[in-house]
Amino acid sequence: MRHKDENKNESIFNATIELINEQGLAEVSMSKIAKKANVSASTIYVYFENKEDLLNKLFLNVKRKMSLEIFTNFDDSTPLQIAFETSLRKFIHFILTNKAYFLFIEQFQNSPLLHKISLEESIELFEPLYNSLFEKGKQQYVFKQVDT
Repeated sequence: MRHKDENKNESIFNATIELINEQGLAEVSMSKIAKKANVSASTIYVYFENKEDLLNKLFLNVKRKMSLEIFTNFDDSTPLQIAFETSLRKFIHFILTNKAYFLFIEQFQNSPLLHKISLEESIELFEPLYNSLFEKGKQQYVFKQVDT
């Protein structure tokens, strides 16, 4: 059994994002990804079961990076408005500095290939937003009393 190389994994992720943003989700194949990533098609299958698995893991990887940037040094005790504005600024900064990630997320989030499990995991990454900011805002009657 071959062991996994993080550089190849990252190379596959980057190639996938580039191709999807250039050609669209439906046009991207595993062979195109392999060629763009400079790996053999069989190498991709060491890392991923199939295209769906690759895309879902890539989605979670990008969402994890976004979450880390937004919520690094997040302080639950910060006043609501400041915490919300800070998080929003970090989110905008992430989008502006990672346009390719944002375009990929926008395409894939609306795809039937997105597994419910991946979506739920990605929501967990943004727990400070939901459980701290939104819930705090509802308690303070800053936000409407609707299901978060």
